[in-house]
Amino acid sequence: WRVQVVDPSGRVFFEHAAAGDPIRSYEWNGRNSAGRLVEMGTDYQVVYAVTDVAGNRATGRETLAVDILTIERFGMRKIALDDIVFEAFTARYLGWDAAISARNTRTLDRIADMLKKFPEHRIALHGHAVSVFYYDAARSDEEQRDVLLALSRDRAQTIADALVARGIDRSRIQTAHWGKLRPLVPFSDLDGRFVNRRVEVYIVR
Repeated sequence: WRVQVVDPSGRVFFEHAAAGDPIRSYEWNGRNSAGRLVEMGTDYQVVYAVTDVAGNRATGRETLAVDILTIERFGMRKIALDDIVFEAFTARYLGWDAAISARNTRTLDRIADMLKKFPEHRIALHGHAVSVFYYDAARSDEEQRDVLLALSRDRAQTIADALVARGIDRSRIQTAHWGKLRPLVPFSDLDGRFVNRRVEVYIVR
């Protein structure tokens, strides 16, 4: 017996074959032999084939619809796509760095496509920012209160507007703003801390 998972182009993405009686169910982790994960929001075909000792063969197929894929972050389920990253001190996510701007656009387009395909899902946009005065607790707290909370709120709202412009109903979108409270890398990492200037997209259960 054999089970194949076939992608939309007709290529075999995953295959498992064995001898003996076919099993009643088969659990799969969604990855092929190279470790590549299925694409979210994509319909695959699962093809079954069973051949007995006399050479008689029976086949069948069904559709495997892949939902929105998530990863855990801060105890919530974040959509498994890149975060939207912003220019320093602004809510500008396009036009400041060519590579990051292109990646941001791809992420937003993909999220919009997923939300259109799965209209039952709602999302939460979480805005974040970098503390420049991280080395001084009092100044950093003042910066959080006076600058970073508003900046991270504006970033989340900017992405909400971008998704609405792509056809997503605003009632499906929540926003939250954290300022400096949830960095991914230390603020002292001057080269890497740009990833903290971000909006994350979470599934709301």
